[in-house]
Amino acid sequence: MLVGVLLSAGCAGVAPVPATALPASCATGLPADGTPELLPAERPAGRAALAYQVGYEAPIWLVTSTGERYTMPPLPHRPPQSPDPQASELPEPLPPEPPRHDSVRDLRLSPDGRWLARAVHGTVELRDLTGTRVEQLPDSFNFHWSPDGRWLVLQREHGGDRLRLSRYDLTGGGVQEWAQPVPNMTWHLLGVRPDGSIVLRGSHELAGGGGEQNPHGVDESWLVLDRDGHEVARGTLPARHSLILLTGDTLVGVGGGRGEQDAEPAVTAAFALVGGAPRWTVTHPPHRLGLSYGIAGNLGGVPVIMQSFERGSPDLAETVELYTVDPASGRTTLACLIPERSEVVLPR
Repeated sequence: MLVGVLLSAGCAGVAPVPATALPASCATGLPADGTPELLPAERPAGRAALAYQVGYEAPIWLVTSTGERYTMPPLPHRPPQSPDPQASELPEPLPPEPPRHDSVRDLRLSPDGRWLARAVHGTVELRDLTGTRVEQLPDSFNFHWSPDGRWLVLQREHGGDRLRLSRYDLTGGGVQEWAQPVPNMTWHLLGVRPDGSIVLRGSHELAGGGGEQNPHGVDESWLVLDRDGHEVARGTLPARHSLILLTGDTLVGVGGGRGEQDAEPAVTAAFALVGGAPRWTVTHPPHRLGLSYGIAGNLGGVPVIMQSFERGSPDLAETVELYTVDPASGRTTLACLIPERSEVVLPR
Protein backbone atom coordinates (compact mmCIF):
# COMPACT_ATOMS: atom_id res chain seq x y z
CA MET A 1 0.00 0.00 0.00
CA LEU A 2 1.32 3.46 -0.85
CA VAL A 3 1.12 6.26 1.71
CA GLY A 4 0.74 9.88 0.59
CA VAL A 5 2.14 12.68 2.73
CA LEU A 6 1.16 16.31 2.13
CA LEU A 7 4.22 18.56 2.28
CA SER A 8 2.91 21.83 0.98
CA ALA A 9 -0.33 23.54 0.09
CA GLY A 10 1.37 24.99 -2.97
CA CYS A 11 -1.22 23.45 -5.26
CA ALA A 12 -4.22 23.57 -2.93
CA GLY A 13 -7.47 23.97 -4.79
CA VAL A 14 -6.22 21.95 -7.78
CA ALA A 15 -8.80 19.22 -8.21
CA PRO A 16 -7.52 15.90 -9.53
CA VAL A 17 -8.75 14.94 -12.97
CA PRO A 18 -10.60 11.60 -12.80
CA ALA A 19 -8.82 8.76 -14.57
CA THR A 20 -11.78 8.29 -16.94
CA ALA A 21 -9.52 7.14 -19.78
CA LEU A 22 -8.78 3.81 -18.10
CA PRO A 23 -11.08 0.96 -19.16
CA ALA A 24 -13.17 -0.96 -16.64
CA SER A 25 -11.00 -4.05 -17.16
CA CYS A 26 -8.19 -2.27 -15.29
CA ALA A 27 -9.98 -2.83 -11.98
CA THR A 28 -9.99 -6.62 -12.35
CA GLY A 29 -6.63 -6.88 -14.08
CA LEU A 30 -5.50 -6.81 -17.69
CA PRO A 31 -4.76 -10.21 -19.26
CA ALA A 32 -1.24 -11.62 -19.57
CA ASP A 33 -1.90 -13.71 -22.67
CA GLY A 34 -4.16 -14.07 -25.67
CA THR A 35 -4.00 -13.25 -29.36
CA PRO A 36 -5.71 -9.89 -29.84
CA GLU A 37 -6.36 -8.61 -33.36
CA LEU A 38 -3.54 -6.67 -35.01
CA LEU A 39 -3.91 -2.90 -34.75
CA PRO A 40 -6.00 -2.14 -37.86
CA ALA A 41 -4.47 0.12 -40.49
CA GLU A 42 -7.59 0.53 -42.63
CA ARG A 43 -10.00 1.73 -39.92
CA PRO A 44 -9.93 3.70 -36.63
CA ALA A 45 -8.95 1.79 -33.50
CA GLY A 46 -10.07 4.37 -30.91
CA ARG A 47 -8.22 6.55 -28.43
CA ALA A 48 -5.54 4.73 -26.45
CA ALA A 49 -5.69 4.37 -22.68
CA LEU A 50 -2.33 2.59 -22.30
CA ALA A 51 0.08 0.14 -23.90
CA TYR A 52 1.81 -2.71 -22.10
CA GLN A 53 4.30 -5.49 -22.80
CA VAL A 54 4.71 -8.68 -20.74
CA GLY A 55 8.42 -9.48 -20.94
CA TYR A 56 11.26 -8.44 -23.22
CA GLU A 57 10.57 -8.70 -26.99
CA ALA A 58 7.01 -9.90 -26.34
CA PRO A 59 4.16 -8.40 -28.38
CA ILE A 60 2.99 -4.94 -27.33
CA TRP A 61 -0.71 -4.65 -26.55
CA LEU A 62 -2.56 -1.39 -27.00
CA VAL A 63 -5.69 -0.91 -24.87
CA THR A 64 -8.26 1.70 -25.87
CA SER A 65 -10.35 3.82 -23.50
CA THR A 66 -13.36 1.60 -24.28
CA GLY A 67 -11.47 -1.59 -23.43
CA GLU A 68 -10.56 -3.01 -26.87
CA ARG A 69 -7.12 -4.65 -26.96
CA TYR A 70 -4.95 -4.74 -30.08
CA THR A 71 -1.54 -6.21 -30.87
CA MET A 72 1.02 -3.79 -32.23
CA PRO A 73 2.48 -5.13 -35.51
CA PRO A 74 6.14 -6.20 -35.36
CA LEU A 75 8.78 -3.82 -36.63
CA PRO A 76 9.12 -3.95 -40.42
CA HIS A 77 12.32 -5.32 -41.91
CA ARG A 78 15.20 -2.89 -42.11
CA PRO A 79 15.60 -1.45 -45.62
CA PRO A 80 18.60 -3.00 -47.43
CA GLN A 81 21.77 -0.93 -47.49
CA SER A 82 22.99 0.33 -50.85
CA PRO A 83 26.19 -1.46 -51.96
CA ASP A 84 29.41 0.50 -51.92
CA PRO A 85 30.08 1.49 -55.58
CA GLN A 86 33.82 1.43 -54.85
CA ALA A 87 33.80 -2.15 -53.58
CA SER A 88 35.40 -4.77 -55.84
CA GLU A 89 32.81 -7.38 -54.92
CA LEU A 90 29.18 -7.11 -54.04
CA PRO A 91 28.34 -8.32 -50.52
CA GLU A 92 26.46 -11.55 -50.19
CA PRO A 93 22.77 -11.03 -49.46
CA LEU A 94 21.88 -11.41 -45.80
CA PRO A 95 19.14 -13.81 -44.74
CA PRO A 96 15.84 -12.07 -43.93
CA GLU A 97 15.42 -10.97 -40.33
CA PRO A 98 12.66 -12.66 -38.34
CA PRO A 99 9.84 -10.37 -37.19
CA ARG A 100 10.91 -8.44 -34.09
CA HIS A 101 8.89 -6.52 -31.52
CA ASP A 102 10.15 -3.20 -30.26
CA SER A 103 10.07 -2.07 -26.62
CA VAL A 104 6.96 -0.44 -25.24
CA ARG A 105 9.29 2.21 -23.80
CA ASP A 106 9.86 3.44 -27.35
CA LEU A 107 6.20 4.43 -27.76
CA ARG A 108 4.68 7.81 -26.92
CA LEU A 109 0.92 8.20 -26.64
CA SER A 110 -0.39 11.76 -26.97
CA PRO A 111 -2.13 13.17 -23.86
CA ASP A 112 -5.59 12.73 -25.40
CA GLY A 113 -4.78 9.18 -26.57
CA ARG A 114 -5.36 10.10 -30.22
CA TRP A 115 -1.82 9.81 -31.56
CA LEU A 116 0.72 7.01 -31.32
CA ALA A 117 4.38 7.89 -31.96
CA ARG A 118 6.74 4.97 -32.58
CA ALA A 119 10.42 4.80 -33.51
CA VAL A 120 10.84 2.70 -36.68
CA HIS A 121 14.29 2.24 -38.32
CA GLY A 122 15.49 5.80 -38.69
CA THR A 123 12.12 7.56 -38.53
CA VAL A 124 9.38 8.35 -36.04
CA GLU A 125 6.05 7.02 -37.26
CA LEU A 126 2.90 8.87 -36.24
CA ARG A 127 -0.47 7.10 -36.34
CA ASP A 128 -3.85 8.75 -35.75
CA LEU A 129 -5.74 6.10 -33.75
CA THR A 130 -9.07 7.83 -34.38
CA GLY A 131 -8.52 7.61 -38.15
CA THR A 132 -6.02 6.12 -40.57
CA ARG A 133 -3.57 9.01 -41.08
CA VAL A 134 0.11 8.02 -40.83
CA GLU A 135 3.10 10.40 -40.98
CA GLN A 136 6.86 9.85 -41.01
CA LEU A 137 9.15 12.20 -39.08
CA PRO A 138 12.95 12.38 -38.76
CA ASP A 139 14.66 9.96 -36.41
CA SER A 140 15.30 10.85 -32.79
CA PHE A 141 16.27 9.03 -29.63
CA ASN A 142 13.85 10.97 -27.42
CA PHE A 143 10.52 12.64 -28.14
CA HIS A 144 7.66 14.13 -26.10
CA TRP A 145 4.17 15.54 -26.68
CA SER A 146 2.90 18.93 -25.60
CA PRO A 147 0.00 18.64 -23.09
CA ASP A 148 -2.57 19.65 -25.73
CA GLY A 149 -1.20 17.16 -28.27
CA ARG A 150 -0.44 19.95 -30.75
CA TRP A 151 3.34 19.54 -30.85
CA LEU A 152 5.67 16.59 -30.86
CA VAL A 153 9.20 17.69 -29.96
CA LEU A 154 12.05 15.40 -31.01
CA GLN A 155 15.53 15.45 -29.53
CA ARG A 156 18.03 14.56 -32.24
CA GLU A 157 21.30 14.83 -30.30
CA HIS A 158 22.48 15.20 -26.71
CA GLY A 159 25.65 15.97 -24.80
CA GLY A 160 28.09 18.84 -25.18
CA ASP A 161 26.83 22.41 -25.14
CA ARG A 162 24.15 22.22 -27.88
CA LEU A 163 20.96 20.29 -28.47
CA ARG A 164 19.51 19.56 -31.89
CA LEU A 165 15.72 19.63 -31.66
CA SER A 166 12.76 19.39 -34.02
CA ARG A 167 9.19 20.51 -33.33
CA TYR A 168 6.38 19.04 -35.43
CA ASP A 169 3.06 20.90 -35.50
CA LEU A 170 0.13 18.50 -35.94
CA THR A 171 -2.38 21.30 -36.55
CA GLY A 172 -0.46 23.40 -39.07
CA GLY A 173 1.96 20.79 -40.35
CA GLY A 174 5.65 21.23 -40.95
CA VAL A 175 8.78 20.57 -38.91
CA GLN A 176 10.76 23.36 -37.29
CA GLU A 177 14.39 22.50 -36.50
CA TRP A 178 16.84 24.38 -34.33
CA ALA A 179 20.09 23.91 -32.43
CA GLN A 180 19.80 25.04 -28.82
CA PRO A 181 22.81 26.22 -26.78
CA VAL A 182 22.66 24.75 -23.26
CA PRO A 183 25.00 24.62 -20.25
CA ASN A 184 27.72 22.02 -20.56
CA MET A 185 25.96 19.02 -19.06
CA THR A 186 24.28 15.90 -20.44
CA TRP A 187 20.76 17.09 -21.22
CA HIS A 188 17.68 15.07 -22.11
CA LEU A 189 14.27 16.32 -23.17
CA LEU A 190 11.87 15.79 -20.25
CA GLY A 191 8.68 17.38 -21.54
CA VAL A 192 6.88 20.15 -23.40
CA ARG A 193 4.69 22.83 -21.79
CA PRO A 194 1.36 24.13 -23.21
CA ASP A 195 3.05 27.29 -24.55
CA GLY A 196 5.60 25.22 -26.49
CA SER A 197 8.50 25.84 -24.12
CA ILE A 198 10.59 22.79 -23.29
CA VAL A 199 11.87 21.29 -20.05
CA LEU A 200 15.26 19.56 -20.01
CA ARG A 201 16.75 17.21 -17.49
CA GLY A 202 20.49 17.54 -16.89
CA SER A 203 22.89 15.43 -14.88
CA HIS A 204 26.60 15.34 -14.23
CA GLU A 205 28.91 13.64 -11.79
CA LEU A 206 30.17 15.83 -8.97
CA ALA A 207 33.93 16.27 -8.63
CA GLY A 208 35.18 14.14 -5.74
CA GLY A 209 31.74 12.56 -5.22
CA GLY A 210 28.82 14.04 -3.35
CA GLY A 211 29.78 13.21 0.24
CA GLU A 212 27.22 12.15 2.82
CA GLN A 213 24.54 14.49 1.45
CA ASN A 214 24.75 13.01 -2.04
CA PRO A 215 26.35 9.54 -1.82
CA HIS A 216 25.72 8.81 -5.51
CA GLY A 217 27.76 11.87 -6.52
CA VAL A 218 25.32 12.90 -9.27
CA ASP A 219 23.71 16.32 -9.62
CA GLU A 220 20.21 16.27 -11.16
CA SER A 221 19.01 19.59 -12.57
CA TRP A 222 16.24 20.93 -14.76
CA LEU A 223 16.14 23.81 -17.23
CA VAL A 224 13.13 25.52 -18.86
CA LEU A 225 13.62 27.23 -22.23
CA ASP A 226 10.96 29.24 -24.08
CA ARG A 227 10.21 28.77 -27.78
CA ASP A 228 12.99 31.22 -28.66
CA GLY A 229 15.54 29.38 -26.55
CA HIS A 230 15.63 31.86 -23.67
CA GLU A 231 15.98 30.51 -20.13
CA VAL A 232 12.78 30.74 -18.07
CA ALA A 233 13.68 28.76 -14.95
CA ARG A 234 16.14 26.23 -13.59
CA GLY A 235 16.59 24.20 -10.43
CA THR A 236 18.37 21.29 -8.76
CA LEU A 237 16.70 18.26 -7.21
CA PRO A 238 17.42 17.15 -3.65
CA ALA A 239 20.13 14.51 -3.34
CA ARG A 240 19.25 10.96 -4.44
CA HIS A 241 16.33 11.99 -6.64
CA SER A 242 15.94 11.47 -10.37
CA LEU A 243 13.56 13.45 -12.57
CA ILE A 244 10.98 11.28 -14.28
CA LEU A 245 7.91 13.26 -15.34
CA LEU A 246 6.64 16.73 -16.15
CA THR A 247 2.92 17.21 -15.51
CA GLY A 248 1.56 20.74 -15.80
CA ASP A 249 3.91 23.01 -13.85
CA THR A 250 4.99 20.18 -11.55
CA LEU A 251 8.05 17.96 -11.77
CA VAL A 252 7.81 14.44 -10.39
CA GLY A 253 10.86 12.43 -9.35
CA VAL A 254 11.77 9.29 -7.46
CA GLY A 255 14.48 8.95 -4.85
CA GLY A 256 15.78 7.15 -1.79
CA GLY A 257 15.62 3.47 -1.02
CA ARG A 258 18.02 2.34 -3.74
CA GLY A 259 19.33 -1.17 -3.45
CA GLU A 260 17.81 -4.20 -1.78
CA GLN A 261 19.87 -3.72 1.39
CA ASP A 262 18.96 -0.05 1.73
CA ALA A 263 16.52 0.41 4.61
CA GLU A 264 15.72 4.01 3.68
CA PRO A 265 12.18 4.28 2.27
CA ALA A 266 11.77 5.08 -1.40
CA VAL A 267 9.77 8.19 -2.22
CA THR A 268 8.00 9.78 -5.14
CA ALA A 269 8.08 13.55 -4.78
CA ALA A 270 6.68 16.53 -6.68
CA PHE A 271 8.31 19.96 -7.00
CA ALA A 272 7.17 23.26 -8.49
CA LEU A 273 8.72 23.77 -11.91
CA VAL A 274 9.46 27.41 -11.10
CA GLY A 275 11.19 27.81 -7.74
CA GLY A 276 11.44 24.11 -6.91
CA ALA A 277 9.17 24.25 -3.85
CA PRO A 278 8.05 20.78 -2.66
CA ARG A 279 4.38 19.98 -3.29
CA TRP A 280 3.80 16.41 -2.12
CA THR A 281 5.67 13.23 -1.31
CA VAL A 282 4.51 9.61 -1.46
CA THR A 283 6.53 7.32 0.85
CA HIS A 284 6.98 3.69 -0.23
CA PRO A 285 8.17 0.63 1.69
CA PRO A 286 11.95 0.17 1.42
CA HIS A 287 13.40 -1.71 -1.53
CA ARG A 288 14.68 -4.42 0.80
CA LEU A 289 11.11 -5.78 0.80
CA GLY A 290 11.51 -6.55 -2.89
CA LEU A 291 9.42 -3.63 -4.14
CA SER A 292 10.38 -1.33 -6.98
CA TYR A 293 8.72 1.85 -8.22
CA GLY A 294 8.54 4.00 -11.32
CA ILE A 295 6.44 6.64 -12.99
CA ALA A 296 4.22 5.25 -15.73
CA GLY A 297 2.94 8.59 -17.03
CA ASN A 298 -0.08 10.72 -16.27
CA LEU A 299 -3.80 10.79 -16.94
CA GLY A 300 -5.18 14.27 -17.57
CA GLY A 301 -2.42 15.81 -15.45
CA VAL A 302 -2.67 13.19 -12.68
CA PRO A 303 0.66 11.36 -12.17
CA VAL A 304 0.55 7.56 -12.15
CA ILE A 305 2.99 5.53 -10.03
CA MET A 306 3.87 1.97 -11.01
CA GLN A 307 4.56 -0.44 -8.12
CA SER A 308 5.98 -3.86 -8.89
CA PHE A 309 7.54 -6.74 -6.97
CA GLU A 310 11.03 -7.92 -7.85
CA ARG A 311 11.72 -11.62 -8.34
CA GLY A 312 12.69 -13.41 -5.15
CA SER A 313 10.59 -11.18 -2.93
CA PRO A 314 8.67 -12.97 -0.16
CA ASP A 315 5.74 -10.77 -1.13
CA LEU A 316 5.96 -11.56 -4.84
CA ALA A 317 2.75 -10.45 -6.52
CA GLU A 318 1.21 -11.70 -9.72
CA THR A 319 0.41 -8.20 -10.89
CA VAL A 320 1.93 -4.77 -11.24
CA GLU A 321 -0.13 -2.06 -9.60
CA LEU A 322 -0.75 1.43 -11.00
CA TYR A 323 -1.72 4.19 -8.58
CA THR A 324 -2.97 7.66 -9.43
CA VAL A 325 -1.73 10.52 -7.26
CA ASP A 326 -3.95 13.41 -6.21
CA PRO A 327 -1.84 16.44 -7.28
CA ALA A 328 -3.21 18.51 -4.38
CA SER A 329 -2.48 16.11 -1.53
CA GLY A 330 -0.29 13.25 -2.72
CA ARG A 331 -3.00 10.74 -1.80
CA THR A 332 -2.82 7.57 -3.91
CA THR A 333 -5.62 5.46 -5.38
CA LEU A 334 -5.28 2.04 -6.99
CA ALA A 335 -6.18 2.54 -10.67
CA CYS A 336 -5.11 -0.52 -12.65
CA LEU A 337 -3.65 -4.03 -12.37
CA ILE A 338 -1.37 -5.27 -15.14
CA PRO A 339 0.43 -8.63 -15.40
CA GLU A 340 3.64 -9.45 -13.58
CA ARG A 341 6.90 -8.40 -15.36
CA SER A 342 5.01 -5.89 -17.49
CA GLU A 343 6.20 -2.55 -18.77
CA VAL A 344 3.48 0.03 -19.31
CA VAL A 345 3.16 3.34 -21.16
CA LEU A 346 0.40 5.87 -20.53
CA PRO A 347 -0.49 9.05 -22.43
CA ARG A 348 1.94 11.78 -21.39
